[in-house]
Amino acid sequence: MVNLRCCRLGTIGVVVLMCLLSCERVIPYPSLAHEDALLRVDCEVESTDSALVSVSRLYAITYDHRDADETQKDLKSELRFFVNGDEVQSYAYSRSSQDRYMIRYPFKQGDRIYLECSAPGLNPVSASTGIPQVSVDVIHEFRVYEEGGKLKADVVLKDNPETYDAYEVSVEICESFVDYVEGEAVRTGSYTVVRNLSIDGTVDGEIRVMDDSYADKDSRIRLLLPAYRMPADGSYIDENGISHTRDVWYEVRLKVSLLSKELYYSRLALRTYDMAPSCYTNIIGGYGCLGGMTTVKSEIIKVE
Repeated sequence: MVNLRCCRLGTIGVVVLMCLLSCERVIPYPSLAHEDALLRVDCEVESTDSALVSVSRLYAITYDHRDADETQKDLKSELRFFVNGDEVQSYAYSRSSQDRYMIRYPFKQGDRIYLECSAPGLNPVSASTGIPQVSVDVIHEFRVYEEGGKLKADVVLKDNPETYDAYEVSVEICESFVDYVEGEAVRTGSYTVVRNLSIDGTVDGEIRVMDDSYADKDSRIRLLLPAYRMPADGSYIDENGISHTRDVWYEVRLKVSLLSKELYYSRLALRTYDMAPSCYTNIIGGYGCLGGMTTVKSEIIKVE
């Protein structure tokens, strides 16, 4: 009996191995779309004087396309764009396999956005969103300081407990320097880096976007900047007895963006594959994202 069971298990193992080595798929990809191709529409609307809309074809991963002429043919899309129920003119400034539109309009917080788009041979699509309204005192506290040769920052956001809010929060750090030789400036430079904040103050805890479930009982969201190394001002004398000095300083600004729910979910899913089971879209009948965003920035804090 034991030998028979071992023989059966061995046979099963050989069958499984043959299936794995076979050229045919044992488990097919799931069918994620009934159409060969969908319209993809992407647009982020901020409270500024314009918005850009990108329209293209998106082919399902379950289809194999080898005809370059088909994938590169002109899209010939048509776009209708509405703000608070009124149609706004859109300008197509680029037309090819991907169409790009410009919307000139004084967008403001609270505007409701709706669009419709169509193209020959593809299903028409539609989508809607809103531009979030942000309180002027959303940045409740922003403190920047130097500790142990590292730049640190504490942030407190004042969240509205009556509404669902999603945030994108980062710190822009502009590092500038001047090099001196014998007291005379010979070179200057600067560069800017953007750092995401963290709940626990560690790099591992960095978050790009979050919703207000992080707010505590008094509707405060507390964030920390993971320590950013600050190279110290340096000076030395070279082999010829010439003195070299470098002065370094930092200008730091907090950037807080309030995201519409659609844009928040879209950015959460940025690392996933298009049309994968975990992807997100609010484009009805197609793929992509129409989202709204309002951004506020703090005053610049200088650290020397």
